[in-house]
Amino acid sequence: MSLGVRATGNGGSRDAALAGAISSAIANQIRACWQPPVNLGDDIDATADRRILVATFAPDGALSTIPTVYVVKDDFQTEVTEPDLIEEAAIAALERCAPIKLPSTLYPYWQQVELELFPKASQPEIARADI
Repeated sequence: MSLGVRATGNGGSRDAALAGAISSAIANQIRACWQPPVNLGDDIDATADRRILVATFAPDGALSTIPTVYVVKDDFQTEVTEPDLIEEAAIAALERCAPIKLPSTLYPYWQQVELELFPKASQPEIARADI
């Protein structure tokens, strides 16, 4: 699995370079908590549509809501009600990593993050850390 992270807090428009660095820091923390599903087999479709995990954090770095998974196809976003093994593993990684360790003074930049899941690779990588 590859992982792309984008910080979507309200600070990104102020300093895109800082927001990109924060996205990378979040991705590194989450990657350290990643544990791939066992016996994955053919459960994951490598040609699947884009899947995005949205997580909202409190100022202390704790998750403030349960992360939500969306499938994106043809510019339409649909919430996933039954996550597959990869999506469950990504949610679990977020829960294990919380609270994330970032300066609270930069909270507007990391209040909400989007993680894009790419199932073609077997190990999580930073696929992109953009704004």
